[in-house]
Amino acid sequence: MEEVVRQREDQKINKYRLYAFASIACPILAYVGGYFERLNYYANLTRSNSPELPEQEVMAFAATRVQDNFGEWLFYVWMATIVGLVLAAISIYLKQKVTIISVLAFVINGVPFLFFVYLTLAYQMLKASFAHS
Repeated sequence: MEEVVRQREDQKINKYRLYAFASIACPILAYVGGYFERLNYYANLTRSNSPELPEQEVMAFAATRVQDNFGEWLFYVWMATIVGLVLAAISIYLKQKVTIISVLAFVINGVPFLFFVYLTLAYQMLKASFAHS
């Protein structure tokens, strides 16, 4: 009976590593995936330029699409950091103590998350200042 309990505890202890590594992988995979998706998008955008449209209209359309695409990419990375923070918290909960890998998971997910929060607040403050002027 004690052996079964010990095996379950060992599985629980090893499971925390899985959550920690998944937590670390979340923002990295979102960043890399978004990067390659944007490379593919830009390549297709330059190939699909219609010759009958004026150059300025094509460039204006491309600029707005690039901006939209970048905003979507930032959103996906931000969501991946939130998922990563949750997985890091689950990792600590399963281990019942803070380990180096769980701290690393929190740092890798927390820094981009705080950066995105800062960007959001700065954007809102900038928008509010232009609204009053």
